[in-house]
Amino acid sequence: MDKMTKSDLWASTVGSLLSEGSPLSRHMPRLRALKEILTVLRDQEIQRMKELVRRESEIYECIPKAKSDEVFQMFFPNHVCLVRLSEIRLLAIWAAFNRLEQGRYGLCEQWGTEISIARLRADPMVQCCVSCGEDGRTYDP
Repeated sequence: MDKMTKSDLWASTVGSLLSEGSPLSRHMPRLRALKEILTVLRDQEIQRMKELVRRESEIYECIPKAKSDEVFQMFFPNHVCLVRLSEIRLLAIWAAFNRLEQGRYGLCEQWGTEISIARLRADPMVQCCVSCGEDGRTYDP
């Protein structure tokens, strides 16, 4: 028997619940929208990381070997900060995917109410609804 991943199992469980006409079926459009938000955000961040790597390669190809240490000292600290920021964002996105699998992504951490799709599209990492009066944004998975 083939091994099922965690996401396969989740999709299978959700799929079977929805196909049986359970009350969850009314949430399917929202689940799709939430997954789309995170997928787009993840893909953008991965593309950003690829661009950082590409730029780094271009810089090292263009500089003479004699100047490489000098350029490295100027370029490296900023580059490391950008890569680290991108890594932090990816961790936050994966944490949001985990919350989605647990049925918690898109719900206010304080009240448990649904955060609007429009609010999540504007800021996918938000974890509180507008009525909380809190920003609720976090990049600390």
